[in-house]
Amino acid sequence: MIYRVIVRMLSFNLFLLGFFLTSFLGSFLGSTLYADESDREVVQTYVNYYLKQKMVAEAEKAIEEHLGVDEKDSARWNILGLIRLKRNVIKKAEAAFRRAIDESEGSRLRGIYFYHHADTLIRQSKIEQAREDLNQARTFSNVQEAADRALENLQTTKELPRLQTEADRPPLAPISLSIFARTGYDSNVLLLSDDSLVAVSRSSTDSAVFVFGGDFRMSHPLGSSTLKSNLKSTFSYYPESTAGRFNMIGATLDLRLVPAAGILSAQFFNRTNLGFLNSDGYEFYTVTDTLGADIVLQPNSNWRTTLTAAFRYQKFENSSEGSDRTGPAISPALTQAFRSQRQLFSLGVNFDRTFAKGERAELAAYRIPFVFATQLPLEVQGILSSRYSYLDYTGSLRRDHLIETQTSLRRRFAEHFNVSLSYVYMNSRSNQSSSDYDRHTGAMEVEYELF
Repeated sequence: MIYRVIVRMLSFNLFLLGFFLTSFLGSFLGSTLYADESDREVVQTYVNYYLKQKMVAEAEKAIEEHLGVDEKDSARWNILGLIRLKRNVIKKAEAAFRRAIDESEGSRLRGIYFYHHADTLIRQSKIEQAREDLNQARTFSNVQEAADRALENLQTTKELPRLQTEADRPPLAPISLSIFARTGYDSNVLLLSDDSLVAVSRSSTDSAVFVFGGDFRMSHPLGSSTLKSNLKSTFSYYPESTAGRFNMIGATLDLRLVPAAGILSAQFFNRTNLGFLNSDGYEFYTVTDTLGADIVLQPNSNWRTTLTAAFRYQKFENSSEGSDRTGPAISPALTQAFRSQRQLFSLGVNFDRTFAKGERAELAAYRIPFVFATQLPLEVQGILSSRYSYLDYTGSLRRDHLIETQTSLRRRFAEHFNVSLSYVYMNSRSNQSSSDYDRHTGAMEVEYELF
């Protein structure tokens, strides 16, 4: 059967019933919180729009607000410097380029930032300091020729010519790849209720967990829009649990068409999830495909309203009789996000109706997700998120109230290295005592961005 399985399921129904074992850190936040890279892309899209409309002050404000949250974003510091240079605010431009240099250790773009910083020094007649910057810039192959020419004319030039290197322009198809490793502890792997623990010792319901994975992203222009793709795969291993040792393999491919920036836009997406669990006495595989659209209202960089309409089809098989969860589903959602200089607040509501075959899988779910993110001292990003769900299993009499709460801390070290800590608490109360349970998970994740 293994040739049929390559599977992972990120839908909340299977998340509740067992599959969330591979994704308890990442998938919980959903799409309501902008991750570092996606946040940078959103800001850059709006900055490009403002500059195209010659709204320079708005572009500068958008970048300043972004950098108040993401101080490590060297590329946006460089763009801020270029905007200030265009406005002839030389001192402030110099400070922005200096930050770009400081935050880009190990980056191939650092030579560009040295070149731009030298330009601000030349405009202030600080020739010898500019010479030092240009000598640094010429050590980078993508700027060497321009830096050499600038050094030859250093005594007579009043300002440096604009760089025309390929690295100075956004690439047509930016690509990124990161790998990560996660280790942690799960207090209730199989979501056993208190009643079930009468027959099973409490210590046997917990397990350590080890997760390894990769995250590949690519963007490519498509007309006036951008096609973004994201492929993420994971391998999870649980050495101890009531069901014995088992492993899980998962993969998610997300394709999204993002239009040019505007106050009102529509983003279309298709998400395919594959997953497979293998253990001593239980196994399942899932294939899920979700097709949908996000209608986004964003009058400025601080306010974002998203209306989501999605149709999903899930294929699920396991070794237990009567638990097939194959069938279609619809999932509309509304999310409101507010953002200040250092905080992000998001609140939403969504409905999920699954028309599955099994009586334990036909489900009407009502959820209220909440996210709060803030920049803490020592350049640490803190996140608090919570979600309340009311689950109506329409194929049976079961009704559940589920609360999930997560806290996490994340810090970037150097240019490509991230470390995060997280804790997740789940509490389920049901009209069927066998579905009452508590769960605690904690983990540490290390991520390295290869490019």
